[in-house]
Amino acid sequence: MTRVRYALEAFFLGALFLIFRLMPVDVASAVGGAIGRFVGPKMAVSRKALRHLQQCLTYMDDAHAEGVIADMWDNLGRVVAEYPHLRYIVANRMTVNGAEHIDAVLASPDKGGVFFSAHFANWELPPIYLHVVKGMDIHSMYRAPNNPFVDQMIHYCRTLRGAIPAWNKSRAGGQGAMKALRAGGSLAILIDQKYNEGINVPFFGMDAMTNPFFVKMAKKFGLPLIPASMVRTKGAHFILNVHPPIPVEGREEDEIIKDAHAMIEEAITQTPSQWIWMHRRWRS
Repeated sequence: MTRVRYALEAFFLGALFLIFRLMPVDVASAVGGAIGRFVGPKMAVSRKALRHLQQCLTYMDDAHAEGVIADMWDNLGRVVAEYPHLRYIVANRMTVNGAEHIDAVLASPDKGGVFFSAHFANWELPPIYLHVVKGMDIHSMYRAPNNPFVDQMIHYCRTLRGAIPAWNKSRAGGQGAMKALRAGGSLAILIDQKYNEGINVPFFGMDAMTNPFFVKMAKKFGLPLIPASMVRTKGAHFILNVHPPIPVEGREEDEIIKDAHAMIEEAITQTPSQWIWMHRRWRS
């Protein structure tokens, strides 16, 4: 029964991807946003998202918070619709601030960097930008969906048909990422999902278990640890903000993660509707 459900989900998503592919990117993004805004707030998980939002941004009244959650669903619908257009968006719809931090990594041909971010705006774009525009040997890590058929379709889009190596967050994936870094490649990773075996570092003042892998890799290979954040400015237009590297030498892992969380918190506070509030990010 599970396999049948997975197949039906994949068929539905594949049909959506095909329809969105046939649309101009602005139309696809707008239609995806409208679907997300219509369907998302009616789902039970939306109540969890609202609760998380109000626990973190306590200044929001109910009406304001509900509006943010509706906008969050709009953004998520746009992300789905933009999967068939990722390369085009990177080439035509992105502005980059802080590109000098990327260039500094490229200036050291025998070493890469560890870029970390969170599920901001369209989070699939930064690795594609580093590969397509900057020509960087970039590898990404991701948490695979439970549905293997959906995973294959999303993997096909996010890797540009396999051009960008992408490693699942697993023991084998970690080994693959380490091999890439040892060979002088770079790594892009999202750090805003709960990891039960991780380090407990407060996030918005609440206990949050965080995977320290991104810090371990920067320390192990002596690489710059570079924060990045995405902002959707209008429709399918984006700004990629690349921040100065976080110091890692001689520091404890939890101190470094605390700095990383501070960057993510600031970005979320500035555009709260562009982060996924449904994540089971906290211990309770």
